[in-house]
Amino acid sequence: MKLASVVWLFTCTASAGGKPPVARDWSAHPAIVERDDIDEIYALSDPHGGALERAALLEANHLIAGTSWKGGSAVLVVAGDLIDKGPDSLGVIDLLRRLGPHVIVTMGNHEAEFLADPTNKKATSTGADAAGIVTQLGADKAAAVASASDPEGRGRWLADLPFGVRIKKWFFAHGGNTNGESVAILAKRLQAAVDKDGFGAKDITGKDSILEAQNWYGKDLGAKKAADALGVNHIVFGHDPGALGEHGHIVAAKDGSLIKLDVEMGLHDKRAVTSGLMLHIKTKGSDSAEILDASGKATPLL
Repeated sequence: MKLASVVWLFTCTASAGGKPPVARDWSAHPAIVERDDIDEIYALSDPHGGALERAALLEANHLIAGTSWKGGSAVLVVAGDLIDKGPDSLGVIDLLRRLGPHVIVTMGNHEAEFLADPTNKKATSTGADAAGIVTQLGADKAAAVASASDPEGRGRWLADLPFGVRIKKWFFAHGGNTNGESVAILAKRLQAAVDKDGFGAKDITGKDSILEAQNWYGKDLGAKKAADALGVNHIVFGHDPGALGEHGHIVAAKDGSLIKLDVEMGLHDKRAVTSGLMLHIKTKGSDSAEILDASGKATPLL
């Protein structure tokens, strides 16, 4: 199937009856996941097709051996953008799927944009540091994944990803912008947006959305008010590698209300200063957080 045919197929599917092309069971797969039973969290964001680098980071910190989970009762949160840019988007997806309930993955703007339009520029880009997921899948398979009809189930898994997760007093989302809403109101708004307009809805991937917004917290770091509305102490996000003024580092605001995870990891214009970093959080008793690198070294953050 030629690329033009994929565009035609997607347009017809999306417009039939005015419904989005991928239906979703919101009871089984809520817009925002809430958990209060987790005492230890590991978190990273923006794997962007770097399957080998992410596996090495997890192995160095004793969370996996091969594709087997070794992190006990801890949970790994991955705050979106699994695909594009790096060479192995499918490898990232498949590794996280194999780890099953030990991992909570939230949707990134790249996943939402791919589901909305598998022919978008990010998904179809080629060249060094710009390998869209379609370069791995091919146009035919990309259309099947984006419509959640591929036999491997990757598309269904992507379409069911939450847009955020609250674990006790921690909230994780790719872009982080909740518009100062409570978890319940935010979840209702995001669900309604997808049901009406699909994954390309402005509340999902618009410039002020939960997946796409940057600098939403402003110069006065209004994240504290947003965190209070969610009933949490910390909002953790990826998406913007330069947020809070530092590339290549996990950075926290002084009051800890905002933490940036995206460290580029060598896949964004080659500006990264690290081969991998992730956050390690303990939620039992007083919250604490440290940064883990690809050698297993830990540096206190909170």
